[in-house]
Amino acid sequence: MSRDIEIISHSFFNGLCIGTLAALWYGGLDVIKHFILRFILIWQGYIPGQYNKFLDYAVQLIFLNKIGDGYEFKYHPHLRDHFAQSPVTANNPVWKQLSLKQALSQIFGRSPRRVASTLIITLAIILLVILLPALVFKPTDDTLADTYFREINSYIADDEICVLPGDVVTVEATGSIKVGYLLGSVNPEGTDAGFLGFPLGDVFNIVPTIPHAALMCRVTGDEMWRQCAVREPSIVDLLLFWEPRKVVFTVPSSGCLEFDINDTEKENNSGIFNVIINVKRGL
Repeated sequence: MSRDIEIISHSFFNGLCIGTLAALWYGGLDVIKHFILRFILIWQGYIPGQYNKFLDYAVQLIFLNKIGDGYEFKYHPHLRDHFAQSPVTANNPVWKQLSLKQALSQIFGRSPRRVASTLIITLAIILLVILLPALVFKPTDDTLADTYFREINSYIADDEICVLPGDVVTVEATGSIKVGYLLGSVNPEGTDAGFLGFPLGDVFNIVPTIPHAALMCRVTGDEMWRQCAVREPSIVDLLLFWEPRKVVFTVPSSGCLEFDINDTEKENNSGIFNVIINVKRGL
């Protein structure tokens, strides 16, 4: 995954979270309360379903006067006082009490069955997009493969996982590590986005060309680390932080695998990467 896409991904979700909270704080909760109150009043029979049409009809009959988005009893103050003094209780609603199905129909202006079908279809599409990678996943032939499980949050020289030239190693990593005090949780791909999405730089990187806090691996004797948690960018990638990050490579020389986190101050971190190492032996 390229650094630009990774930064865009983090910025997108940071903006989405902050935007959602801001929307709820600046009027969003009022909108939700409005629709809940309107639903209860319609359901219990205190107001008609198509309330706006009812008020506009009252304007046409000159019972009300419309001012902007509001209405007032400008011409009939006595009628206003009459309605204000009329007892409205649960046992004496102004309008006929409706069933839940009828109230939903009045709110949405269409059949509740159509509304439910629309919601179900929308949820099905969202679930399909989220689960599509799992549905189309094709397992590889692991007949001659050895599989190992490791929990990694620091340097590991694994004498148990030794490889020969021509072996094919597949590394799949999930989980997250909380990096430092301000950066937050980072997946195995690491990050180049710092606090509030600002560029992080490579000051605290062991390898400057690999994203910060990324999972790295190499074969004993190799001087260069390789990034061992990468996934090609896609729309699904922007949605699924928990999908395994995978790297496949062919071993160039004999040795054992080493793993590390690309961070020079790992003592400030917490959490682990859950790593599955699959070694398919060359023939």
